[in-house]
Amino acid sequence: MGCGVITCCSKSKKSIARRIKSIYLEPEIFLGVRNVLNVDNYEILEILGSGGFSEVSLAKHIPTGQKRALKIIHKSPLTVQQLSSEFMVIEMKLLRTLDHPNILKCFEIFEDKENYFLVLEYCEGGNLFQKLGPNLKDETQIADIIYQVLSGIAYFHDKQIVHRDIKPENILIESSEIWNIKVADFGSACYLDKNKNAEGVFGSPFYLAPEVLLGYYDEKVDIWSLGIVLYVMVTGLAPYSGKNVEEVVNQIIDCPLKINAKTMPGQSLLLLDFARVLLEVNPGKRISAKNALQHPWIIKNAKSKTQTTGTMINICSRPLKSKLAQGVFMYIVACLLKSKDFCTLSNAFREIDTNGNGKIEPHELEDQLKKMHTEDEAKRKTIEFFKDFDYNNNKFIEFTEFVMACSDHQRLFSNELIGGAFEKFDENSDGLIDLNDIEKVIGPLNLNKDCNFEIKGRFEKKTTIDKKEFIDLVKILAE
Repeated sequence: MGCGVITCCSKSKKSIARRIKSIYLEPEIFLGVRNVLNVDNYEILEILGSGGFSEVSLAKHIPTGQKRALKIIHKSPLTVQQLSSEFMVIEMKLLRTLDHPNILKCFEIFEDKENYFLVLEYCEGGNLFQKLGPNLKDETQIADIIYQVLSGIAYFHDKQIVHRDIKPENILIESSEIWNIKVADFGSACYLDKNKNAEGVFGSPFYLAPEVLLGYYDEKVDIWSLGIVLYVMVTGLAPYSGKNVEEVVNQIIDCPLKINAKTMPGQSLLLLDFARVLLEVNPGKRISAKNALQHPWIIKNAKSKTQTTGTMINICSRPLKSKLAQGVFMYIVACLLKSKDFCTLSNAFREIDTNGNGKIEPHELEDQLKKMHTEDEAKRKTIEFFKDFDYNNNKFIEFTEFVMACSDHQRLFSNELIGGAFEKFDENSDGLIDLNDIEKVIGPLNLNKDCNFEIKGRFEKKTTIDKKEFIDLVKILAE
């Protein structure tokens, strides 16, 4: 049943509750770093790749049978720049805060004495680099890919995060049938300091912005890199002719790529203009991700931007009232299901998110609801929707919250998936949890509320419950 912050069993439940801080429900609370001695829940299938301080394997998640990517980061070679103030790998810290349909999902984070382990979504469609060539020449398809990447970039730029390694190899495709795009590999990413720009050379030479090589820079380096990605997709050519890194670097500094009818022959004026604003040498004049999403070339060509899916919001008939049921449902959606399990909802989310920043704002939802309801009814439904499903109270509906709102929780509350959530609360894997274990993860439960009557009854009869009792409890709370 876990041995966390609160260990004095003689304290009353009221006293315990006061000592557990209030916690908003958001995916981040389920992605704390856990100490483990081995990776019992994963079977390594094959090595996918390796680098200077990490390797990525294809693994089977035994409890669900899912294929996942297991990134193993070796602690010994890490540099100060790769670590946060908590001595956690910055990539781990960043992934905990990202919740967007076009950013690779992180399922679990844990460590042993020698390694950190990131359990990530496995994209069966491979990466964009593998798709470059004659098969990727359709302007609509290219625009749709760029739009999805831009949406992810706009989202993490809003969080003051710079990726610093946007390139085709880090743009993943969910599957051969479903071209949902995922921005991956935040190993070179950093937070922007409000008082100074970022520094240090990170990323692959061809995709480096000139200012990276000249000293200090900001988030606009990701826009330049995306501009190079677009150039490579359209032309099939390398942006520079240098035969080694030194020659490429010199060319970037002395003669950075310029977009015109000669460098990108045969392309529409709108596409040339879009590439030009991405590859503006002066970062102060370079377009932002948010504004790039509104460029006429994107609006005209990106099907994720222009085509209506026809999917209206199918709001759950009765929102879950108990925080425990909400927390279990969020864990299932965020940490146990793959993105393809709610592909239709991803499209609906993008349709409502008209400014493409990865968050549904009240006016966006209201505008969508006006298509089927009167203005007053749309406003009322919007207020109710945010009241019921804005779990972290940040005045936005983020992707996981949207999926929860529009999914059938009765269908997803299977014994297997609820049991998976039990494992999260059972920190020391002894098969038992108490109220303290639950509240350490999702925050205090007000046992005097009617929706928690069943929880109160269970824990007044006995101090701990096992997995079967937990499954029964959650199902009752969801009725």
